[in-house]
Amino acid sequence: MDNLICEEELCEEELCKVEKFKHHNKCVFHCDKIKKDENKRVQQIWIEVQKQLKYHPNMPSNSILPGSITPINLTSTLCISNDCRILDDIAFSIIYNNKTINITIKNTEINGNLSITSNQKNRDSKLIPKVSVKLSHVTKINNFWLSQELDIEEIIIKNTEVNKVKFELNTKIDNISINSKSKIDEFNLTQCKILNKFYIADSKIYNLVIENATFESSVDLCNNLHIDKSNFRNATFEDIVTFNNVTFKNDVKFENTVFEKLVVFKKTKFKQNINLEDVIFKDEVNFLGADIRNVANRETARIIKYSFEKIGNIIESNHYYSLELKKEKENLKFFSKNILRWFEFKLHGWSSNHSTN
Repeated sequence: MDNLICEEELCEEELCKVEKFKHHNKCVFHCDKIKKDENKRVQQIWIEVQKQLKYHPNMPSNSILPGSITPINLTSTLCISNDCRILDDIAFSIIYNNKTINITIKNTEINGNLSITSNQKNRDSKLIPKVSVKLSHVTKINNFWLSQELDIEEIIIKNTEVNKVKFELNTKIDNISINSKSKIDEFNLTQCKILNKFYIADSKIYNLVIENATFESSVDLCNNLHIDKSNFRNATFEDIVTFNNVTFKNDVKFENTVFEKLVVFKKTKFKQNINLEDVIFKDEVNFLGADIRNVANRETARIIKYSFEKIGNIIESNHYYSLELKKEKENLKFFSKNILRWFEFKLHGWSSNHSTN
C-alpha cells in the first residue's frame, strides 16, 4: 500500500506511513480534531480509520480519534492501540455477521464513556451479533456499558481504570476476566447470567454489586483482590466459588444467596463484619486461613464453627463456638419475650459451661 503513495501524500507526522486525510497535512490518526465535531464528519473519520487499519494493522503512535455519542457502525474486528487518545464518549454499534467481532483497545486514553450496542438492523431481523471486548492499559473511562442484544463471548479487562462497569438487565455473558491491577469504582452485575468463567484477580474494586445474578460455572476471586464495598443479593452460584486472598474492607453480607457447591474463603480478610445469616450453603464451606475480625450474628459464628468441626480443627471450632455463645448472650435479655430461652441459656451455662465441661 505504501509503495503506491508518493512521499508528498504521506502524513507529516514523523515516522508515520499513512496517507494524508482529505485536506489535512496529516493522516486520519494524527490530524487535528475538535471534541464536539459534527456527527456526519465523525462517522466519516471512523470509516476512514477502519479502512486504514486494514492496510496498517499497527495504529500509528499517539493517534488522536474523535468521540461520538452517535454509535459508530462496526462490521469487523477493530483494534485501537499505540498510545491513542479518544477525545470524548465513544459508542459502537455492532452489525451482525457470521463471525465474532473483536474489539481490542489497549494503551489508550478514553475521555468519556464507552458503550457497545447492537445495531437496529439486527434487532429488526432478530439477529444477535457475537462480540468480544478486550481492554488493556486503558485509562479515564467513565462508564463502560454493553447492551443485552449482544452475544458477549468474552470481556477481558487488564490494568485498566474504569469509573463504572455495568451491563443491561438480562444480559448473558460467556466469560469475564479482570486482572493485572485494574481499578474499577463500581462493578455492577444486576439481573445478569454468567455462563462460563468469572475471574477477578490482583485488582481493586471500590463497590462490587452482584444482585439477582446467576453464575453457571466456577467463580474465582483471588490473588490480592481488594474490595471496599460489596453487595451480594439474590445471587445463585451453581459451581465452585473461591475467595482466595481477597480483602473486604467494609461489612460483607450475602443476602438471600445460594451456593450450590463448595465455597472456599482461603486466606481472605474481613476487616469488618461478615454476615452469613441469609445464605444457603448446599455443600461444604471452608474458611482455612481466613482473617475474620468480627461476625455479625450467632448464625454466622455457627456456620464458621461447623466448617472447622468438619475438618477436625478443634481450636478454631472452639473459638467460633465462644463467639456463637457471645452473640446468643447479646440477643437474650432477662426482660424480654425470650425469657424462657434466657433461663435455658443460663441453666445450660451453670450446669455444663455450655457443653464444655
